[in-house]
Amino acid sequence: MFGGKIMDTCNKEKFIAFFIPAITVLLVILSFSKTLVFFLIVGSLWGIGVAFFVPVSMAYSLEYAGSSSGRAVGTFRALQDLGLGVGPVVMGTVAPLVGYPVMFRWLAVLSLINFCYFQFYVRRRRKACPGP
Repeated sequence: MFGGKIMDTCNKEKFIAFFIPAITVLLVILSFSKTLVFFLIVGSLWGIGVAFFVPVSMAYSLEYAGSSSGRAVGTFRALQDLGLGVGPVVMGTVAPLVGYPVMFRWLAVLSLINFCYFQFYVRRRRKACPGP
């Protein structure tokens, strides 16, 4: 409810740089969770994190798409759908082999790799050649 207003007043890169590590930490906590209370806390925080991260990442991509905003939205949604479709299939195959805690730790590693990509490639590239 308040996310849109906050997102409009703050730098989108700061939001992304905050929520990717937050989601990474939540995945690590989830991998060690044993009680219902921890699962509920992680699930609630995960929902808040994703509720902020998805719109801010979409707005960030549109902000720098320029006249190609239609292609940016199409690419964003296609990759989002691909991740939501393929991710559970792959992790559903991995989980019986290594167990859920290890699977969530590997997802945390992937999230950390995404954060490094954002920090060291996307943000630096954006500073080197600023968009509109």
